[in-house]
Parts: sequence; structure tokens; C-alpha cells
Amino acid sequence: MSTQHSPEENKVYQQFRTTVDFAMGILYILLPMYMMRIPFILEEYGHSLVYSLSILCMLYGLTRMIRAVFSLRKWLRRPRDQR
Repeated sequence: MSTQHSPEENKVYQQFRTTVDFAMGILYILLPMYMMRIPFILEEYGHSLVYSLSILCMLYGLTRMIRAVFSLRKWLRRPRDQR
């Protein structure tokens, strides 16, 4: 069984990875915003802990979205016959 993949499979994987990075980035940004609006979570764990974790999640989500944008820009810079 060969472990090498064709260039076509690699392209599909890169496109899939870019889509997942962007979608997860959005999720990591929206989920903390939702967490901060639930009074029970704020009362149970305290404002400072919830806000700290929310900021970390939002930064990670932003990082994933930036990675997706850079990957997409790299893909779009290639000539059309190599896409």
C-alpha cells in the first residue's frame, strides 16, 4: 500500500482544510460571545474567568481565520492550470 498521494488529492485536502479553518474560526469567535451572554455561566465561574477564556477562544478563532485567508490567497496566486 502506497503512502504517497496524488497532487489532485493534495489539492482537495488543501481546499477542505481551508474551509474547515474558516468555519472553525467563525465557531471559535461566536461561541464565546454566546457564553458571555448566559448569566448562569457568568455567575458560576465568575466574570474574569469567563472573559479570559472568551478572549483566548476569540484570538484562536481569529488565528484560524487568518490561516484560512493566507491559504486561500496562496491557492489563488497559482496559475489556473495548477489549481
